[in-house]
Amino acid sequence: MNLITDMFKYDGQPIGIIDRMRTNFAWADDFMTNNDEDWTLTGDATIGFAASSTSGYQIGGWLQMTTTANDNDEAYMTTGACLKCDVNKPWAVAARIVCVEAATNTANLIFGVINAGAANVLIDDAGGPIVAADKCVFYKTDGTMYWNCKTAKTTGTGTNVQTTLGTAMTGSTGVYASSTVYDLVVAFQAPKVSGRNGTLHYFINGTEVATHPVTTGTATSTVTAQPTAVMTPIIGVKTGSANAQKVLVDWVAVVATR
Repeated sequence: MNLITDMFKYDGQPIGIIDRMRTNFAWADDFMTNNDEDWTLTGDATIGFAASSTSGYQIGGWLQMTTTANDNDEAYMTTGACLKCDVNKPWAVAARIVCVEAATNTANLIFGVINAGAANVLIDDAGGPIVAADKCVFYKTDGTMYWNCKTAKTTGTGTNVQTTLGTAMTGSTGVYASSTVYDLVVAFQAPKVSGRNGTLHYFINGTEVATHPVTTGTATSTVTAQPTAVMTPIIGVKTGSANAQKVLVDWVAVVATR
């Protein structure tokens, strides 16, 4: 066995891995170390970004991101803009996250992809995600105990937005609970040819909870305008009271066609 040669094969074909890299890319972070070189951190002055110190969330590498203890304090992590909804360009972004709420119902959360990474991506006082951004995200607002899904163009009104409330998701899969592990996936099913619709799929713990058709043509009440910006993965938390909130992240993964 020639290990070096085998490394550069795919399905037994020479240089197959190079062919795969020409057309696809994938990236994952398992947070075995506190690596903020791959992430841009946005938040209040004392934002914490470190290996988890919370009991039960260390094995396998867990990141802990913590806000300061004032109402509407926030913390976000984003990486390079690398995903776009386009013809023959499917992609998916996934993460395993937990929020251990400091006070019941008071955490605001976001996960998915967005073309904005600045402060106030989550609007103060349970306002949800920023309007002026292309986005495909899960989010939760303080005062509620369920996930929402939102697909939107930056214009942010009318048929440019499609939102699914947790109370309307399939069964009880949209229900949110503190200290509960969630595997969240946002996947773009790309159209094969120009002029056809694409689809955003949202999964919680392996169950599809929302399906949002998108179009580059004329949006309708059931088919929203397709996001067109290049977007970055994002994970964020915002306080809904004067209590510090923390999000624990086990891993983040991205896979896409170039």
